[in-house]
Amino acid sequence: MNADDFYKEIKALTPQVEDFKDYSLDFAELYLKEKKIEPLQEPLAFMPEHPVLDLIGRYDVSSLVIQIYGFFQPDDVGESDNYIYFGNREAFLVAIEKKSGRIAEIDYNEEYVVCYLAQDESHFLDFLVALERLNQKRMFKIISNEERDKQLKSLIPLMGGDEYAQVLEDL
Repeated sequence: MNADDFYKEIKALTPQVEDFKDYSLDFAELYLKEKKIEPLQEPLAFMPEHPVLDLIGRYDVSSLVIQIYGFFQPDDVGESDNYIYFGNREAFLVAIEKKSGRIAEIDYNEEYVVCYLAQDESHFLDFLVALERLNQKRMFKIISNEERDKQLKSLIPLMGGDEYAQVLEDL
């Protein structure tokens, strides 16, 4: 998935306040605040070879949270010899491993890999869209919590294969 497709998918998935019939207005507003994604007024260079960096450089995703994943603002993207840090997964950094292109969860010492999240940037964006879709099905009671847990396993191919399955244990 590229940045433009991710933007379109998240916009299409974003519910309206009226959809939160079983929830308080405060909850609906908080949830929708975390789904904010808009084109930047002054986008940075187009980088189709790096879908995640392209997303951050052309869209305001600084408020976007999908489950436990968030993105940095362009000025906060960091780099080391081995990684490009672009977001967070709760208390950990999320980065692109320069050598392999894989997406990794990194401890804040900036070099220790907690786990790998996806085969590459495109797979990571595919995974996030599918995760948001699945979470909304559970939230709006289209599926049960148990069914959601079963369906989480269907996201493994979107992440790039079985080696990324351990990521789902925390969700």
